[in-house]
Amino acid sequence: MPKISNTQKKIDQLKKELELLIRNSNLNKKRDKALEKIVSIAKQNGISADEVSAALGSSRRGRKPGKVAKSGKAKRAGKRGGKRGKVKPKYRNPANPAQTWAGRGLSPLWFKALKAEGKEHTALIGGGTAK
Repeated sequence: MPKISNTQKKIDQLKKELELLIRNSNLNKKRDKALEKIVSIAKQNGISADEVSAALGSSRRGRKPGKVAKSGKAKRAGKRGGKRGKVKPKYRNPANPAQTWAGRGLSPLWFKALKAEGKEHTALIGGGTAK
């Protein structure tokens, strides 16, 4: 008889899981309807997604743009681990001069493609600002 009790336990567990799924499904439907209303109201009033996001509060970490650091960490930007400022572009895509890369971080796809074609990275050097 232990097989029957195990089977009954599994049935009860599956029933609980089903009830939970149904509850979650209903919550998702309510959320979807609420979101549709928000989008509709925003469109009617000419509110952008950025404005809605800002009103809800940003989930980004760090300080807000335009705020100045109080602890003086900004002065140590060149030190290890600090934030580095903008740098003039070092490399420019010959096919599209608007595409530039400062040589920091991951190299862009156009740079990788040109290197794969056999172009030397020194041939791609071109300063200036991108527009």
